[in-house]
Formats: sequence, C-alpha cells, structure tokens
Amino acid sequence: SPNCPVCVQFEPIWQKMADSFPEHNTNIAKVDCHSDEGYFLCRQFKVARVPTLIYFNKGLMYPYTSDRTYDALNEFMKSIVDGTGEPIPAPVGWINEIEDGFKSLNFETAMELYEQQPYIIYFVVVSVVLSMMLILITILDACRSTKKPQGPAVVAGKKAVVAPKQAATSGAVAPKKVKKLD
Repeated sequence: SPNCPVCVQFEPIWQKMADSFPEHNTNIAKVDCHSDEGYFLCRQFKVARVPTLIYFNKGLMYPYTSDRTYDALNEFMKSIVDGTGEPIPAPVGWINEIEDGFKSLNFETAMELYEQQPYIIYFVVVSVVLSMMLILITILDACRSTKKPQGPAVVAGKKAVVAPKQAATSGAVAPKKVKKLD
C-alpha cells in the first residue's frame, strides 16, 4: 500500500532481492489492497496485513512470513523447494463477498453497521419484505394456474360442445340429437 510506511521502507529490500536472483527470472508486482483493482486480488490471497510477500513458482505459492530484512528474505529464496508450496486459490468475486458477509453476520456486526450507516437497515428490511411478497405472489399464481378450468363449455377439437345438463343453466343451446335414417 502506498500509504503504509512499512511497505515503503521494505520496498528497496525486496527490489534488491529481485535483482539478486536473475536466474529465478523474478517479476515483482505491487498491489494496493485499498484500490478497486487490488481489493479482490488481496481477498483471493487472504492478505491480512501489509506488506505481504508471496513467491509464485510452477503453479504454487510460497508466502513469506519471516523478518523484513535482506538476509531473512535471501534465506527464504534459497530455502524454497519445488513442490512444497501451497496451491493458488481461486479468484474471488462479488458473489464470494456476499457469501462471506452472510457468514460473518451477527448481532454485533449488524449494530456496528447500523451505527455507521443507519439507512442500510431500511434497505435490508424493504428488500426482505419485497422478496417475501414476490415469493407469495409466485406461489399464489402457481396455485391458481394449476386449477382445472371451470365453465359450461368443453373444447373438443375446434368446436365448443356444451354439455346438456349445463345448457339450461348457462343459457347456451344444447346440441340436438340426430336420428340416423336407414
């Protein structure tokens, strides 16, 4: 982070380390976890504090957790054994953020959120009520559409034939019986 004094102080050390190992073909990347672009990347690699150094090699990652000195970093680079690293985690997206938010939601965090942004409670309540209404409407519509149609007419092919019993009550004219002539 550009606003982190420890990061700024540590930068020349890891830059010197990258120059010391040309055989590793080392690329250095700086990520600002507070920027829009860096936020999800930092979540993906579970960056809890800054500066965080992670060495990547052959699809594995090797987090650096030792002292922030050139000698300690040098020892770390020499001690890396291929195949002993951790697998690279899957990218994190906005849906993961929502899942994590629901997992960590409890009364204390809800109260903290309310104190910081009181209007959010209204948004949540309105969202829940509207969702419940939509579900209820969907269920009622599904129940209504599964009932059999009721009425005097029964459709047979393209013509509507009125049953004789219902003809008197509905005002429709019942079909006449036709006698066969020999």
